[in-house]
This record gives sequence, C-alpha cells and structure tokens, in this order.
Amino acid sequence: MTISRLPGPMNNLTDTHCHLFKEYFKDLEQVLARSRDSGLTLALVPGYDIETSLEAIDLARREQGILAAVGVHPTSGFECPKTASEELEIILERETDAIAAVGETGIDLFHSTEHENEQRELFHHHLKLAQKFDKPVIIHSRNSASSVVDTLKEVSYNGRGIFHCFDGSTELLNCAVARGFGVSFAGNVTYPGAKLLREAVKSVPDDLILVETDSPFLSPRPFRGRRNEPAHVVHTLRAVAGIKNWKLEEASSIVRANFLRILYGGK
Repeated sequence: MTISRLPGPMNNLTDTHCHLFKEYFKDLEQVLARSRDSGLTLALVPGYDIETSLEAIDLARREQGILAAVGVHPTSGFECPKTASEELEIILERETDAIAAVGETGIDLFHSTEHENEQRELFHHHLKLAQKFDKPVIIHSRNSASSVVDTLKEVSYNGRGIFHCFDGSTELLNCAVARGFGVSFAGNVTYPGAKLLREAVKSVPDDLILVETDSPFLSPRPFRGRRNEPAHVVHTLRAVAGIKNWKLEEASSIVRANFLRILYGGK
C-alpha cells in the first residue's frame, strides 16, 4: 500500500510520540526514509527504560528532526523505582542538552493494580526530575486517570506536560486544560468504534491538541493489524483535522506550534 503524501510543498508533519528502537525496527533506515518522504520533519522518541532512553539520545544525535525523551515506563521500573530514578538523573545531568523531555512515565493499571504504589513512586520521581531539569513530562495513563491526577497534585507539579495516547478521559482532559498540558491522539482515533474518542477531539482546546503514532503500536485504520511507523501519522492528523474542520495544512501547523511551545515553554 502506498503511503499517503501531503498535497503541495508542505513538509512539516510532526509525530509527538514514537518508539524507534532496534527491537521493533530492524529496518530503521528504511522507516526513517519513508517518514521523510511522507513529509515528517519532527518526531519525539521516548525511552521506556534506561537502555532505550540511551538509544533515543543516540538516535537524536544522529538524525535531524529526531528528539529524545528519557524515562522508565510504569510497567518497566516499578520493582526498583528509586534505582531507576537515580540512573535517569545521572543521564539527565550528563546529557541535558540532548534531551527534550522526561518520559514516558505515568501509571498503568490496565492489567493489575497490584503495583500501583510503586508506579506512583516512580512517577513521582519522574515529575521531580522534569521540574529540576525544566523538561516537559510525557505521561502514560491507562485505567489510571484519578491516580495520575492525584500524583500530579501530591508532587505540586507546575511544569509542562503531554498526555500521550489520550484515552478520552474527562478527568484527564480537565487536568490538561487546567495545566496547559498537550493532549495527543494516536491511530485509534481513526477506528470505526472510537466514537467517544472522536467526540473528545472536539473538546480539546485547539492550542493543546497533538497527534502521534505511538509506533510500532496502534496503527491507524489503513494499516490496522500491521506495524505502525511515523510515516502513518498523516492518517491520524487527517482524522483530527476532519473533526476540527481544519484543512490538513492548517492542522499540521497547529500541531507543530503546540508541540514546540510545550517542549520549550514558548521559547
């Protein structure tokens, strides 16, 4: 299947969340080439543990338009939250200039609530690091909206942030609006059964809306069931643009401006 291209000379697609790691993409050079051909010029690659965080930094140093985030996913680091956080702090101290954000982090209670306290502790550490180094935090929330919001309050977090792969939660949306957090939609917004998620797009303020692939997961409808990659972000953008009554070029510019403002605090 041919990857959809943007009309005309526009060349500013943004993927605010993609995991371009060797374990998922043995053909990374070809994946990057397809993303460039699709019009993608900016993408954030968040680590989910120490190894992939370092891999994201290395990729960002090599590839123009790739930004790195460092973090330990809530289901990856709950066994030793303090150790994981200490290692992250060392990386942030050493590589601050090469890192755009902290995450992905957050709380995931989809499969089990057994380790909620440990996940909250790990999330707490990430939030403190984001504030210390003046980086936005990339938040994963799955069946955990109340716990995420409560932790943000407990830490008195007053920094920047993005709710990645937004699930349509009213509680998270209210939190995002109150805090000025980005709200990022993934490929599942294109699925026929995702009516509530598409309704949520209407409620997100224009200046907070973002799109992502979450590659290699959540391929948009034309590629559903296959590996996702950054070149496919145009399909999610098109779905959001249609809901918001934006032209595709306008939607791309809005997402890019929102993303850069959240990453760099309006600089």
